[in-house]
Amino acid sequence: MMLNIKKKAVYLLIVLVSLYAAACGGQDKPDFSETQAEYTEENPGKWADKVSDHLPKIEILQKQRDNVLIYVILKDASDTHYIEKIGVIDADNKILHEKSFGRGRQNSYNAWFTMNLSDYKGKELKVYAKCSRHDLWVKMWAP
Repeated sequence: MMLNIKKKAVYLLIVLVSLYAAACGGQDKPDFSETQAEYTEENPGKWADKVSDHLPKIEILQKQRDNVLIYVILKDASDTHYIEKIGVIDADNKILHEKSFGRGRQNSYNAWFTMNLSDYKGKELKVYAKCSRHDLWVKMWAP
């Protein structure tokens, strides 16, 4: 008889914890009502405070004009907040170059690409960085 009461008490406790978790769980769910396909410096949407450390930066080496460095420096990188990919796409959304990164606590994400920049003179390319938490960040680039 006592064992039966304990089972019922445990069952009731599980039900109450489940109901509490369900009621509170909605607060931590992401809000997709403001989600955009991509974020830019001009249109950061809900991530306005993330522009400085999520927008990809581009450098072309002076000595070797066809070597391009695209990088992102995250201020608060963690195992759950990191840059997944950095890359370059053309006007037809064809991926020209892409580098993937694994989870980790690194703050600097660097992608080196060798590109024949003269092939892209006068064309607009899109440089991107995909963040695990803050979506896809893009910057237009005309080499």
